[in-house]
Amino acid sequence: MSSCTTIDDSRTNRGATQLCQTIHRALSLPELVSVIFSNLNRADLARAEKVCQLWSFVALDWLWECIPDIDGLINVYSQLKRDEDELLHFEDVSNGGHWDQFWARAASPSPVSWDDQALSIFSVIPSGLEALSFRCSPTFALSAVPKLNQALTESSVERLKSLDLHNVPTSEALTRTCTNILHQQKFLERLQLSSLALTTEEVQNIGDLPHLTDLYLHHQGGSVQELREAFATIGKLFPNLRSICLVDGMQLRVDIMVMEGLASCHELRAVTLKCALPQPVTAEAIRTLACYWPKLEKLAFDSFHPPSNLVGAPLAILEDVALAWSETFLTLSFVCDTSQELPQTSAVRGRFKQKVSLDLDYTVLHKDQVIPVAEFITTLGADQAPDICFNVSRPGDHNSRGCWESVQKLVTKSFISS
Repeated sequence: MSSCTTIDDSRTNRGATQLCQTIHRALSLPELVSVIFSNLNRADLARAEKVCQLWSFVALDWLWECIPDIDGLINVYSQLKRDEDELLHFEDVSNGGHWDQFWARAASPSPVSWDDQALSIFSVIPSGLEALSFRCSPTFALSAVPKLNQALTESSVERLKSLDLHNVPTSEALTRTCTNILHQQKFLERLQLSSLALTTEEVQNIGDLPHLTDLYLHHQGGSVQELREAFATIGKLFPNLRSICLVDGMQLRVDIMVMEGLASCHELRAVTLKCALPQPVTAEAIRTLACYWPKLEKLAFDSFHPPSNLVGAPLAILEDVALAWSETFLTLSFVCDTSQELPQTSAVRGRFKQKVSLDLDYTVLHKDQVIPVAEFITTLGADQAPDICFNVSRPGDHNSRGCWESVQKLVTKSFISS
């Protein structure tokens, strides 16, 4: 009896061993592990990532889809040690060979994002990194600017495709360093400098970026002529732009034709110029710009803080925009003047064939103008009701918001009933 028991136990042990080996082999198949991990929550994925190298690869693939920034990636990446200091320092403690894995995930599909507490990590950025986003927190100390400048200077990145710098304090040395880095980025496709203001000369120092398609820039200058020269420089250096947003803080009246230097950028789809005192846009200017940018989808020429006496473009300019870009246009942002006479609805020839959004912030509208304005805007939509966006009123204007809401209701009702 005991002999049989021994044999049975032996068979059981062998069966268990074989089962364990089979399970182990199965859980070594990346495809199967990926299917299993797709059903795990973030906490379980973080634990699974620490089991072995294979599971680490697969778990990080799924984790990275829900991790918003580099700090989150650091927290789940077990091969990296994090030290709390004046700055955050990251050190590879995996006996080498894991930084390439880390940066592969940090660079794709989401851009790497740092705040000012992680400056020292610039020193280990690989030269092949493709996306970088640096955001200074509201508490960023000016004393840290030299450290940021040094970190950027020591950086070896040279194949960036996307670069975002947000809320970076203005510094002559830092601006010079940034332009030097940009000068090396011949593969750059997207550049956003949301607070670092550049002069025309500094834009010139960046040099040619033949692949750049998306640009957000603050311009620093003292005259309209300098702004005109900045656009000419941008058009020359970045001929393949598809989207540009330029913000200028001069307290001077600016005409939309100051952007004429972008005439060579025929692939432009979105153009935004924000300034203090935009002059009224004319029908002639719209026709000229349509020759430069035949496929335009968005045109924004507005003010960030308009004075109460700012004169906008006549609302009838909407028809000229519809005539110029009827097939492609999607978004318009102008300050308009509704006091001028509108064309008869039967005489309106321009139609937006796409669903268009009209951003009319700061545009004053009175109750007695609601019906004629609604009728005019209704005629501009070919098949779909235009959307009217009105979020900001001029100081002392307490009625326009309600009037524009009434216009939207009338326009929408017209399309529903028809």
